[in-house]
Amino acid sequence: MEFKKDQLRLAQMRYYSVSHHGVEKSKHEVYAILLESEDHSFCNVLNPGMEFPVYKRIPFPNYTLDKESFGTKISLASGEEKDGLCYVLESDSLNKFFRGDTVSMDTLLEKYVIPSRRFFYDRLEYMEERKEGYDYPLEDKILNDTIQREEFDQYIAQCEEETRKEKEYYY
Repeated sequence: MEFKKDQLRLAQMRYYSVSHHGVEKSKHEVYAILLESEDHSFCNVLNPGMEFPVYKRIPFPNYTLDKESFGTKISLASGEEKDGLCYVLESDSLNKFFRGDTVSMDTLLEKYVIPSRRFFYDRLEYMEERKEGYDYPLEDKILNDTIQREEFDQYIAQCEEETRKEKEYYY
């Protein structure tokens, strides 16, 4: 499978709370690679079944005491606003990692996703499939990803429980 390089986008997976008007802060840095289609909808390349709303960061005029600007806020880019998991597009472009106009799934996995220090929620299955023929042992990385995935799943479950309780309290 080939992808147009300029349609690949790096995104963070976060929990979105409608009542808080934004993304919950989290110690977990969890990433996904999205493919942007012509109609500006997005699909998770590593797991097309994981469909969540997509947000983009836009500059937000916050200023320090020294009048230096900082900060961003998020705006819905695709999907509908709802409580739960979402993707927040990163400004990092994946163009600099690949040559040519297109990228194959194998190249994407072997040159970027698997060796990356970033935690990609969906790479675990791909590493387990490829662990025999890979250049270096993946067992430690597989164990680390398994632990991080469980911690992130627990965090999301906790956020969902808090949202449920909040709705019961206020509604």
